[in-house]
Amino acid sequence: MTSKFLPVIALNAFEEGAELLPLVTGGTASQREVLRFCRTLRRRAICELLLLGLVGRFHLYLHKSGRAFLHFLRGSADAAKVTSRAEPFFDAIACLDLECAREQARSARSTWNERVEYEEDFLYVRFLMSAHFLDAPATELTAMLARAEEVTEGRDDPRIAICSALLARDAGRFDDALSDLLDLREQRTTHLFDRGGAHEEEAATEGQIDVEGLALVRLAESRGIVTRPEYPFIPSLLRVGPTRAFTVDDWTDIAE
Repeated sequence: MTSKFLPVIALNAFEEGAELLPLVTGGTASQREVLRFCRTLRRRAICELLLLGLVGRFHLYLHKSGRAFLHFLRGSADAAKVTSRAEPFFDAIACLDLECAREQARSARSTWNERVEYEEDFLYVRFLMSAHFLDAPATELTAMLARAEEVTEGRDDPRIAICSALLARDAGRFDDALSDLLDLREQRTTHLFDRGGAHEEEAATEGQIDVEGLALVRLAESRGIVTRPEYPFIPSLLRVGPTRAFTVDDWTDIAE
C-alpha cells in the first residue's frame, strides 16, 4: 500500500520539523517533542526513498534523527528520559552511524522509568544497547532476558525472541522472530490505512519501510548471523552502506 499524498506528507514533516528545531537546538524540548522532531526526519527519509529512490538521502535523514536525539540525551537528566522510546536509536543503527548509536546507549537512562513505560519495552531496548554497544557480559544479558520472560509471563513477544536469538547467534530463530515482528507491523499498517486521516501519514511512511527492522538486521549481521537478502518492509537496496560521510552537527540543517 502506498499513498498519493507522499509529497504533502514530506512537506508537512518539513514544516513541523522547522517549528520544533529551535526547541531542540536550544535544549528546551521535552523528550516527547524531540521524538516528534526525529519522526519528521524519519518520514522525510522514507518519502525521499519512496518518491525518488534516493537511498543516500534516506540514510542522511536517519542520521540527522539519531544525532538530534543524542543531543537531547546528553543535555537531559535521567528523570526526563524514557529508554524504550528509542526510535532514533534504531535510526542511527539503520544508517550505520554506529558511533551515534553507541553514544546514545551510553547516554540513555540505564534504569526502568516505571511511571511511563512497560518494563518489557525497557528491557528490549536496554538489551540491544548493552549487548551491541556497551560490552555487557553474557551473564548480565542472560539476566535481562530472564527478567523479560518473567515480566511477559510466557506470552509470545517477538522482540524478546529476537534478543534471545541475537545472544545465541541463532539465524533460524532470528529469522522466525523478525518475521513475526514484521507480521505484527503489517497488521498495524492495514489498521492505520483503514482509519484514514492523520493515521495515513504514519501508514504511508513508517508503515512501508520498517527502520527498526532494518536496524535489527544490521545488528544480526554484526554478530555473524546470516540473514535473508530481503524482508517485507526492508527492501534489499537499503542494506548498502551510506554513500557520503556524515558530520556530527549537520542535523541542525533540516533544509538540506
